[in-house]
This record gives sequence, structure tokens and C-alpha cells, in this order.
Amino acid sequence: MAHRRQSFGGYDHGVSQFYAQHPEFVNFLEAFDGQVQRVDAQDNIFQAHPHANSIAKAMAQTLPPIQTKWEAHHIQRQNNKFVIISKTGETRTADILVVTAPLPQATALLGDCWDTEWPNVGDIHYTSQLTIMLTCTFGAHQDLVEILSKNHPTTDVTIQEQLSENNGKDHIKRLVIHIALTPIDPMFSMELDDIKQNLLAQISDLDHMPLDLQVHRWRYAQVTKGYDALMLKHSSLDLWLAGDCFAGHGVEGAYVSGHAVATDIIKQLRFGGKE
Repeated sequence: MAHRRQSFGGYDHGVSQFYAQHPEFVNFLEAFDGQVQRVDAQDNIFQAHPHANSIAKAMAQTLPPIQTKWEAHHIQRQNNKFVIISKTGETRTADILVVTAPLPQATALLGDCWDTEWPNVGDIHYTSQLTIMLTCTFGAHQDLVEILSKNHPTTDVTIQEQLSENNGKDHIKRLVIHIALTPIDPMFSMELDDIKQNLLAQISDLDHMPLDLQVHRWRYAQVTKGYDALMLKHSSLDLWLAGDCFAGHGVEGAYVSGHAVATDIIKQLRFGGKE
């Protein structure tokens, strides 16, 4: 629901906020105490916790079946319907369509169904980001950040979050470090396992090695022209596009909004007789 796996490896397990539009969707989210909390009661803004994958599974069980694994190659518009054509030539039709894909892929997929009012692919660029999550003893975290900043001068090393707790023995520091990767950085094209070993080698001379170290990597979409929307709605067709989030809330925000839109659509289908 909120976690998206990138083709070059890694999951985004961050905490995301999203807007729930339909009352049925709001009621559903409120039933998951401990996994989703309401941030703004007036605007129905919720926050999903990192372990909230079970929400998506629960939604799949409560809503009508949806064909999610369909290898679509391209989409055409025929007789006021969307015709979804697979790589093997099989077809399916739909009256309403929600596409969850980054814009470069969506442009090729939708073809003539693309809305000319949507951002051009040329207006979008992606930044590759590496997230290092580690646990270390108190004091060692400063050395870790110093080493990473020194070894990666072309990157923007920032600490997003610091949580400390006392386990009864040593004071423990939990770090979440974001590194904005550039093509110059060797880690830009390395496999995740190799990146982890590379990081461990960089800090091998420290007196206190991390107790735990995880590495994740994904891309964020940025639009050169001003655009503030979680979803793209076609100006004349029943077509929504999610997959790149332009409002600065992270790629997962668009996917969660996509589920909210899909929930609204599903309810319409129950009474409208559409596919």
C-alpha cells in the first residue's frame, strides 16, 4: 500500500502521510488501531506506520477481486473503452482505469490515451537516494557520519532521525542517514549487498562497530515545472495515473492515493455496472 520496490533493489519503509477521500476508506483505516493514526481530523489526513503492509492485504480481502498482475504492454481506446493489450497479444477491456507507474513507463504504456495537460516526461528527473539504517553505541554515531561525509564529498549526507534508548547496559543510538547519490559516487551503480560491505569496510577502523546495518535505495521524482498533485486525473477520460508523487511527499504518497481512488471507483462499480 505504501511500500514500493524499485527495480534496482531496496524498499522504502518510511512513514508516509496521505489523504483519505471516501468515507468508506476513512472508516476502514480507522479500524486499524496501531497501524494507522489520524494526523488531521478535519482534512482526513492519516499516517501509516512502517509495518502497515497488512492494511493492503486486509483491503484485498474485503474488496471485490482485482486483477493486479497483468503484464500490460500498451493501452488503446476503442469504442469508448480502454483496451489493455499484453505482451503476448491478449486483451482486456475496462471503462475506468487506474495506472500506477512512473511517468516514463506510463507514457509508453498509455500512448494516445496520454493527457496533453499532464507534465511532459522531459520535465521530470529522478534523484537516486541511499538510506542507511544502523544501530550503534552512543558516541560512535558522530564518527560514522564524519566518515561517510568525508568519503562521499559529492553527496548530501543528512541525518533524518535520531532515536536513543537505554538498554540497561550501553546507551544505544539509532540512525537513519540519507545520502543523495550522484553518478560520480561508486555506490550509484553497486548492488545493495556490495554497498553494505563497502560501508562496513569504510568504518572497520572504528572502536565500536554498528550493532546492525541496513541499506535501502530508491528514486524520487522531481518536476522542473511547478506541479502540486498526488494523482493525475485525465481531463476527459475515466483515467487516473499514480506512481510519481509531485507534491514532495515521497513516491509512496501517490500509491496510497491510488488505493484511495481505486476504493472510490470500486464502490461506483458496485452500482454502476462498469468494468
